[in-house]
Amino acid sequence: MKADGRPRTAREKYGEELKLRRMAAGLTQEALAREVVCSPTLISHYEAGRRLPSPDDARRIDQALGTDGFFERWLEDLDPAFAHYFGAVAELEQEVTEIRHYGGSLIPGLLQTKAYSRAVFEAYRPNYCAEELDELVVSRAKRAMLLEKPSAPVTWILLDEAALRRRVGGPQVMAEQLHKVADMADAGRVRLHVLPLASGAHALLEGMLYLLTFADAAPLAYIEGLHNGRLVDDPALVGACHTSYTLALSDAASRQSRWRSSEASRRSTNMHITEPTTDVAALTGWRKSSYSGGANGDCLEVADGHASVPVRDSKTPTGPTLTFSPQGWSGFVMAVKRGELSA
Repeated sequence: MKADGRPRTAREKYGEELKLRRMAAGLTQEALAREVVCSPTLISHYEAGRRLPSPDDARRIDQALGTDGFFERWLEDLDPAFAHYFGAVAELEQEVTEIRHYGGSLIPGLLQTKAYSRAVFEAYRPNYCAEELDELVVSRAKRAMLLEKPSAPVTWILLDEAALRRRVGGPQVMAEQLHKVADMADAGRVRLHVLPLASGAHALLEGMLYLLTFADAAPLAYIEGLHNGRLVDDPALVGACHTSYTLALSDAASRQSRWRSSEASRRSTNMHITEPTTDVAALTGWRKSSYSGGANGDCLEVADGHASVPVRDSKTPTGPTLTFSPQGWSGFVMAVKRGELSA
């Protein structure tokens, strides 16, 4: 436990031991940096637990301090699979009693399927290699096991509706992901709330927020942006983050409404658009759908007698065609009739 009441992470313990051994050896940070061939600032980051040394740096630290491989061996027990700004959070998660997470554009990592995680990593890592992605996906899946434990923390998940409707990885991947979120909520493993797009601006619109509560330590907040993140322990700022979360939660849809949104999103992932081809143009059996708007001459046509359900606009018969699975088409029609997919 740190003096400020926050649990000490394994990285911080590593850094504290490094500082003690350096001082015992009579070296300044600048002197150790010369031996390790790095900057004094990097040594400071190591000692504060903000960063972990590379295996080569750990080896040179042992040589400079005469610690006989101590820091290199200890490094093997610390998981470097997470970004340096998130490593401490991943360790602290193991001690939490309550989690409150807001996902604005993505499903939070603790709830992601492996296929969804892979699609996310592929999207922001140009020139990736398959082995690297495999390691990242496995690390995220291991994190998610936190919610499988008998002593799993109480977990609140607040999602923007946009996160449910964005088709990360394509229809099949997204359908699997939405089913997992819904199943976890049904099983009581998470308390799921959805902020509908119609709610407009809300208190968490500007970023991702992750709140961690502990049994015997002060609460923390984690705020993340593009390629950076910040663990917040200042009581005033953590309190402000909790207030923002509560305000946004008050704008979330009712249970009935949020399941309508989730179900509509799950059904919509069962369709895809096929560009016009000679095969599509040659489809026969077109008829006016029994559910067609009719306003301003609008007419939805369906082709019978096929394994899937092709749908087109009668005004542009050679234009793009929507193709549904039979179950997807039935779900789509029911959702429209109930007003769940209205603009």
